[in-house]
Amino acid sequence: MNNNQNLITQSFLRGMIIGILLGGTAALLFAPGSGRKFRKKILKVKDDLLGNADNMIKDIEKNFSDIVTNAKKNTETL
Repeated sequence: MNNNQNLITQSFLRGMIIGILLGGTAALLFAPGSGRKFRKKILKVKDDLLGNADNMIKDIEKNFSDIVTNAKKNTETL
């Protein structure tokens, strides 16, 4: 059950990250502006999104690690 729940959570998070990236890209594509400004904007947003995604993944990994550690402690006490 735990493994299945982890897979569901991972799938959800991947979908969320992909949605954020696609939404940001779509917002830039439909925003008015010159080509040079547009390219700079895309690069900045891409870097920001990738940085945010990295931070989210690290936070999620730490949370999962904490959950596993707590679960192990709880099963040892049983």
